[in-house]
Amino acid sequence: MSQRIDYLLQTAFKIRKGEFRKTFLMFLYAFNAVAAFIIGRIMKDTLFLSGDQYTWLPYMYIIVAIVVSLISIYYTRQVGRFSLQRIVNFTMTIIIAVLLLFRYLLELPNLNFTVAALYVFIEVMGIIIIIQFWTFANELFNAREAKRLFGVIGGGQVLANLYSFPIRGLVDHIGINNLLFVCLASVVACLVIFNYLAKRYRLPSIQRGRNISRQQEDEDITSVRGGVFRGLRNGIIALSVITILAVTFVDYQFKVTARHHYSGKELADYLFLMVAYGGLLACFIQFFITSRLLEKFGIFWALLVLPLVLFSGSIVNLGWIGILGVTLTKGGENVTRYTITETTTQLLYQPLPPALRRRAKAISDGIMRPLAQIVGGLIFIGLNYFLAINMPDRIHELSWATIALIFLWVGVLVSIRQKYLQALLVQGDRKSRLNGTEPEEDERALAVSRAVIEKALASRDEVQIINAIEVIPLSKWSEWDEHVLPLLRSPSAKVREKALHYLGKSGNRKYSRRIQELFTDGEEDVRSSAIQIFCSLEQERAIPVITRFLEESSAQVKAATITGLIRFGGLEGILNSTVELKKMLDSNNASQRKLGAFVLGYIKIQSFYQPLFRLINDENLDVQRAAVLASGEMQSRELVPNLIFKLQNLETRPSAIKALSSFGKSILPQLEDVLMLENVSPLIRQGIPPILGQVHDAHSYELLENLLESRDVKLRTGAIRNMQKLIFRLGDDITPDFDRMQHALHAELESYYQILMLLDTIRLRKNEGKLLIASLEDRAKEILDRAFALLGMIYPREQIDIVSYNLRSDNPIQRANAIEIIDTICESETKKYLLPILDTIAPEEKIAMGMGFFQLERLDIVELLRRILSDDLDNWLVACAIHMIGEGRISELAEELLEFVNHEDPVVRESVLFSYKRLVDTPAFLHVAGMYARERDDVVKGYLDDLYAHVQNA
Repeated sequence: MSQRIDYLLQTAFKIRKGEFRKTFLMFLYAFNAVAAFIIGRIMKDTLFLSGDQYTWLPYMYIIVAIVVSLISIYYTRQVGRFSLQRIVNFTMTIIIAVLLLFRYLLELPNLNFTVAALYVFIEVMGIIIIIQFWTFANELFNAREAKRLFGVIGGGQVLANLYSFPIRGLVDHIGINNLLFVCLASVVACLVIFNYLAKRYRLPSIQRGRNISRQQEDEDITSVRGGVFRGLRNGIIALSVITILAVTFVDYQFKVTARHHYSGKELADYLFLMVAYGGLLACFIQFFITSRLLEKFGIFWALLVLPLVLFSGSIVNLGWIGILGVTLTKGGENVTRYTITETTTQLLYQPLPPALRRRAKAISDGIMRPLAQIVGGLIFIGLNYFLAINMPDRIHELSWATIALIFLWVGVLVSIRQKYLQALLVQGDRKSRLNGTEPEEDERALAVSRAVIEKALASRDEVQIINAIEVIPLSKWSEWDEHVLPLLRSPSAKVREKALHYLGKSGNRKYSRRIQELFTDGEEDVRSSAIQIFCSLEQERAIPVITRFLEESSAQVKAATITGLIRFGGLEGILNSTVELKKMLDSNNASQRKLGAFVLGYIKIQSFYQPLFRLINDENLDVQRAAVLASGEMQSRELVPNLIFKLQNLETRPSAIKALSSFGKSILPQLEDVLMLENVSPLIRQGIPPILGQVHDAHSYELLENLLESRDVKLRTGAIRNMQKLIFRLGDDITPDFDRMQHALHAELESYYQILMLLDTIRLRKNEGKLLIASLEDRAKEILDRAFALLGMIYPREQIDIVSYNLRSDNPIQRANAIEIIDTICESETKKYLLPILDTIAPEEKIAMGMGFFQLERLDIVELLRRILSDDLDNWLVACAIHMIGEGRISELAEELLEFVNHEDPVVRESVLFSYKRLVDTPAFLHVAGMYARERDDVVKGYLDDLYAHVQNA
């Protein structure tokens, strides 16, 4: 039963498990807050408009606004000094006491002053109660919760309009004055609900006062963050002022027209019916339209609804339709303002920190709105004096002013949208959260002063000295040689070597003698560096000095000598060194062959490529790597096929990528040919994107973009990562196909939902398939990584980086803000697919939504595993699937495992042995084990021996 209720709440109202109590109580809080306001307004409007005081109406707007402003200024000052809990309890106690006082005063004669004072107090009461309600709501819910639940919670405000139906009949029995007791009961209900929730959800921002708010204000109104937050706050205030001006014009037009048509009991009935029937329509909109409108179109389209309604109503008013026109305009305002607009406006406060949020709301609703009413009141006084605008035949002309305000209103909405997004980004930007500085300021902070470098070079700290030498090129001073020269005698070998390389770059022969002194250094690295740098400075003059080192016992020093002679010693140097080089290349010692390969790469003579054919396939892995790197340095095209072949070995792949990248764009045609071959090893193809990413050419980017539709997930991952690099490097030199990227993004999201469905099927097997589950979960994370990489190319990368960072946070507010950014910047189809994945909803709900978006396949466990074995190119995932077949004894797939006995990956071959041992009897297993007679991997051999021993013992 409880599951059905949870499902109903989720489906109809977006209320998730565990959220009902908090949401329902806030719904009741909203209901009673607005009910108190509506009942008070009906009562005070009826009392006020029934007498001759209606001519005071323009002045009442001004008086109300002045009083509200003064009280709000005082309230705003106190809101930073005391906790929200203390402020709410104090103000509501005062409100209760004053309501009781007014009920007593209404029994006295000469009510003109009492009714006017009540008119002012009800407006003040309503504004403060609603400000406090929404302040509390914004601190109780994060941005994503607010977007889902504020529509339901705000429904309490709308439902309060239906109070008019029972109240209308109640007035006939208790009298208009006793409505104050009904208003009082709603205020008491607000007080009780608030204190219960504040106690249950003990948020620091609710229960602490001055310390937290001042500390947060100091932190949040600094440089970059403060500027962005102030921009959003000022935008909200401007929006509030324009809104209240427009609705004040509509309200005045409505009340004057109503007064011309009705009076006394007839007027009260008209006002009741306006509120009641408007409330019915508002309830429908709030419960069934507001949240869906926000989810589908976002905050800013929702905020356009009210101005469009008022614009339409004003056009009708200008058509001389009288009471019908103002009824439609005012009714449309009541229905949309307190549903869609009120709910959506509260979401604009979400990116602001709690302390600033409280002040912003108090300023906006408590000070600026009343000031706007003062302006409206003064305008009405002027229009009445000069144009007699309140006369029946002139009042419709006020619609022109409303239309003008609506155009301004739309302009402010366009501006505030960008401010809202910036505030979300700054709230989530870790760097600005930590130090409040611009990235450009961080970069300027890297400027190195001469005094700091000199101090570091003179220190005895090895790390400081090395860092100082490295940052010398960043400084604007060039005379550093005399500071570095003494470091040749440093006790640190690393410092001596670093100093050698620095002085060698200068090309100044005056340092040769000092460098020559290091030929006898105790460290091989220092001696070999000294020899090479000496040769670079002295050229042919170095031959007689260093030839003796060809007999050096150290292979490294000998390699440095050969390199120096060949590169800088001319013909004589080559003749003196080639014999020793050949000895190194043909040596039985792997370290000698490795240094020989290094020498070939260092001298870069393309005609010397022949020995590298052999060394690339040397039995020693270190020699292979050295030969591969040397091939890249040599730039001999004859070696390219061998280098491409080395991509399939994970041990030599990094060296092969570096070597092939060094060929530049001349290598692209050959790489393109390899990518087009169908029978080439997936491992070779997977090694190509990193090469393309280092070749900064538009054609390189095109080749990567062509891989977006590849079935090989590792190939796609590499392609997307390196597309990012090239877009950053090449900028306007390339033209990314954003439609293609978006299609690839949607395909990735579809595969994510499919992974969720596969996981759901596997988990039905209870304790089986843990390795496969972990592997699929890793793949799901990789899918999201690729999706966000694509998002970072389609949308501003800085924004997506902040989102990606904050989605990994444990802080629900940071996560909610990150998701809200996605909801704001992404186009509708992308966010429709992506938001359910990011939201904290149950996997089964995500699967259900995915099935609505895409044609997902629901596979049974046998078909699922068969699909992985036949289609998947990830060897680890295949191995996990094979492991699960044995673990679950799924005998239907036993025969299909034979295809993997000779698989290239030893882990897959080992998994086949594991599964067959559990699937078949001993003779059948021994038959399969016999296929491993030529097994080349030591780990698999060891496992096979263990299985043989187990079978024999059995």
